[in-house]
Amino acid sequence: MIQTRPTPSGHRKASATSDMIISNRSPGRNVGNSGDVFDEAQIQDWLVGRVAALVGQPPENLDVTMAFDRIGIDSFHAVELAGEVRNYLGQDVDPTLLYDYVTIPSLAQYLASLPRLES
Repeated sequence: MIQTRPTPSGHRKASATSDMIISNRSPGRNVGNSGDVFDEAQIQDWLVGRVAALVGQPPENLDVTMAFDRIGIDSFHAVELAGEVRNYLGQDVDPTLLYDYVTIPSLAQYLASLPRLES
């Protein structure tokens, strides 16, 4: 599981605990809860891993309170991440969501509120 810890500057950094392995592949839709809504913590953990991979940083070095553009996510990455969200959640999302929900926690909270789509 990815947990966050405060830094001296007041930002929060992600740190991986031993019970989670971050993969560079997008996990399948079956990762979420059995209900209609995915767990926000699971989505945030997944986002930390994916964003870290996109910008070439270890997940534990990612400051989850920083805006996506400050982390290094550009429009190309936003399109790629939107596609990966589709694979992970089975939910089409617009890449511009990263401009409405500018941090990993805010995007995770929004994505967790979406109903799961049936295939």
